Amino acid sequence: MNKIKVLMIALLFVFIPTVMAEEVTTTSKASVVTSTTRTSYSSTTKSSKTTSYYDDDDDYDLDDLEDEFNNITSTYNNADLGKNAKVRNNESSGYKYFVDDDADILTDSEEEELLKTLELCSEFGNAGFVSVSVQTSNPNKYAQDWYHSNFGTTSGTIFMINMKIRQLSVFSDGKNYNIITTNKAESIVSNVYRYATNGNYYGCANNAFKQIYTLLSGKQIFEPMKMMSNIFISITIATFICYIYVLSTSSIKKAKGKELFNGIEKSVAISNINIVKTGTKRVYSPQSDSSSGGGGGGGGGGGSSGGGASHGF
Repeated sequence: MNKIKVLMIALLFVFIPTVMAEEVTTTSKASVVTSTTRTSYSSTTKSSKTTSYYDDDDDYDLDDLEDEFNNITSTYNNADLGKNAKVRNNESSGYKYFVDDDADILTDSEEEELLKTLELCSEFGNAGFVSVSVQTSNPNKYAQDWYHSNFGTTSGTIFMINMKIRQLSVFSDGKNYNIITTNKAESIVSNVYRYATNGNYYGCANNAFKQIYTLLSGKQIFEPMKMMSNIFISITIATFICYIYVLSTSSIKKAKGKELFNGIEKSVAISNINIVKTGTKRVYSPQSDSSSGGGGGGGGGGGSSGGGASHGF
């Protein structure tokens, strides 16, 4: 009997610690899972906000989560925008308009005034002013890369002033590029570069975007260089036509062969004719038919994204 009691007590000492260990292990695993789940969720929604999207009832605020996702996406898409850039959203079009004055050439009040003009342009696409001080051998390519790194190939136009190399650049993409073509961009920078030469960078940028808005609205801008080119081409064509006309009416015509023959003085003198018959020869000459033919012939023939322009100042 004593042996049985001892055996039962021994079994209890072995069984109880094992059960307790399993409970502790299960509790620990549950804690780890819960901790992992919360940590994973928190890292997914990491942001500058301190709002927690996890509560005791396991309910998530989907609207706040969507806003947070949009903020993260916006930050990614606008990776090159400076930390002091002023960015606005056009609620009616969904496009952005911004001033990124990294070279610090505008005052705060000038930036706010420029944003008003940019808002008009943002009805058609993203619109922004950018100032940099970067050494580059190709300002057009730099402006293109800057736009694509922030907005991809969506519709929009930027005006960039590079103080390092003293260059103005206009770049457009998407639907805007169908209107603000390379030729139009050349006209815009040609019209405003004198403002930058005189140090009036706000006037330069504001007038550039006013012309951009005019074109996007379906109107025309003043293009003196294009007018001069058209005038020069017109004068050249008119001069060539006059030359052909004068040449065709004043040249001496070449005489034909018959006219030359008729103009030759002709005379024939025959004297002391002596005719001698030496023999007779018969020749058979049958009548023959003749025909002719011809032929003819014939022939035939057959018949990016974004762009901009730069100008020094």
